[in-house]
Amino acid sequence: MCRLPSLTSPMNVHIAKIHADAIVPHYVHPGDSGMDLYSVEDTVIPAGKTHIVRTGLKIALPEGYEGQVRPKSGLALHHALTIPNTPGTIDNGYRGELRIILHNQGQQDFLVQKHTKIAQLVICPVARATIVEVDRLDETLRGEGGFGSTGLTYKPTAFTVPPKIALAHLPTPIQQLSRLSQQLAGPDLFIKRDDCTGIAVSGNKVRKLEFIAAQAIEQGYQILITCGGVQSNHARATAAVAARLGLKSHLVLRGTADDIPTGNALLDQILGAQMTYVPDADHATLDTMMQDIAAEYARHGQKALVIPLGASNAIGALGYVAAIEEIVAQCKQMQWVPDYLVSATGSGGTLAGLIIGKELFGLSSQIIGINVSDDEAYFHREIDRILQEFRTQYGVELASDHSSYRIISGYVGAGYALSRPEELRFITHIARTEGILLDPTYTGKAMYGLCQEIEKGTFTAGETILFLHTGGIYGIFPKAREFIEWEQTWNASVS
Repeated sequence: MCRLPSLTSPMNVHIAKIHADAIVPHYVHPGDSGMDLYSVEDTVIPAGKTHIVRTGLKIALPEGYEGQVRPKSGLALHHALTIPNTPGTIDNGYRGELRIILHNQGQQDFLVQKHTKIAQLVICPVARATIVEVDRLDETLRGEGGFGSTGLTYKPTAFTVPPKIALAHLPTPIQQLSRLSQQLAGPDLFIKRDDCTGIAVSGNKVRKLEFIAAQAIEQGYQILITCGGVQSNHARATAAVAARLGLKSHLVLRGTADDIPTGNALLDQILGAQMTYVPDADHATLDTMMQDIAAEYARHGQKALVIPLGASNAIGALGYVAAIEEIVAQCKQMQWVPDYLVSATGSGGTLAGLIIGKELFGLSSQIIGINVSDDEAYFHREIDRILQEFRTQYGVELASDHSSYRIISGYVGAGYALSRPEELRFITHIARTEGILLDPTYTGKAMYGLCQEIEKGTFTAGETILFLHTGGIYGIFPKAREFIEWEQTWNASVS
């Protein structure tokens, strides 16, 4: 187990002078990470040679911390003087004099004069790990440089995994829904809590945006543009990620602005997103609008990355390829594998990632999507598109096709983001039975559909189901009046 010291508690570092002319290091500016270390005497370092330079100091670091000795950029740039073992480590148990190893890479001798700034000292927390020798290591997404041969049941397929920025709180937990399972008298139900990936960026979208944001930073984009409904979880997550990384966000939202925004729309505003509203727009209209906005930014010298609806493309799918890796590792720890992995599907990207991950990591669970918009044919087309894009972009041979997963239809209800009383009642029931909040647009409809299918006998006792909670909690708040009216109507009917 790794334990890190508290980063918020006051921390004292004791430094003793063993030479009268030594200078005790200090932080010059409030935001500085390092403190300058000074030479205590004149030292000549011949060209091409390495010397030890004294500081005349001793240091006592608290337990759980180390001192890192790093080069001074000015010495390296102007005098070709550097620290060859950078960063040097000062253990908390060391009590000898701080002496700095300096190497002269230049062609002339260099005089380090007394009180020259020779290095920087950075105090860092360190983790102490318990080492466990094993015969075999768990598989990872990167493996030995990519999706390599690591002993899994899938065909080894090597490709370079793009970088990602760690934004989500991972791994998210898997919990058993014991009371709901007992009530249904059917399969054993478990839930993967991807609603716990964070706060502002909670839900499934942050897994995708970890890869997309890394691409944006690497390629010098300044603005993230995406689209969705007025209460889009993906749009809100994109705005949050942009704010987190110092980028701007521009959201193209299908619908009209409310006088007093709530839910995700309120968070979009708080997070500083610029919003363009397009009433009654279809997918093609939103795509065109995003491209036009990106072109307008380009005319003003700003580089904007267009992210498709739901981040449903090849690089976004990587987020849920990695999620399958995470699930496989958790299943090994639990000594259990679900018969079915079930998720809501609204744009197809999450489901596509699960399908790819299932093949690459050899997960035996059947992948099932319960659509909350459009129809089965639409999602087959979207998943086919993303799978083909993944094959082309990463050079991966994928055998996955329509037989690799299943779409369960019939639970769109009154329409996308529109709620029926029975769905609101079901969301309330789950909250009071398991203490878990589902959202009215995605997880509420999908879990409702799953439970309806259990009651129909589609899934039976003895089987196990892992339901993916994709987040969306903020979608509850715009439905406040509907929840209250339903509760009042229900109470009146049973009184």
